Amino acid sequence: NGFMIRKILLAEDDPLDAALTIQTLRSVPLMNEIIHFKDGFELTQYLFRNSPYEEIPFEDPLFIVLDIKMPRIDGLEA
Repeated sequence: NGFMIRKILLAEDDPLDAALTIQTLRSVPLMNEIIHFKDGFELTQYLFRNSPYEEIPFEDPLFIVLDIKMPRIDGLEA
């Protein structure tokens, strides 16, 4: 039928905050895959399909959850 469940992207450097965010998102009946990145740099590497993500086909995420203060690239820069 061509229906695709889009991914939810999460950029969060604190493991406990990431786990809480994922748990909260999972408390709603979602079928979406949640991909966690440790900072905005990893997220931008994924979005632009730079190494190590160059083999993954591009698809628009459903939405992106960003921490504002992260190392390397913060949420505002991302």
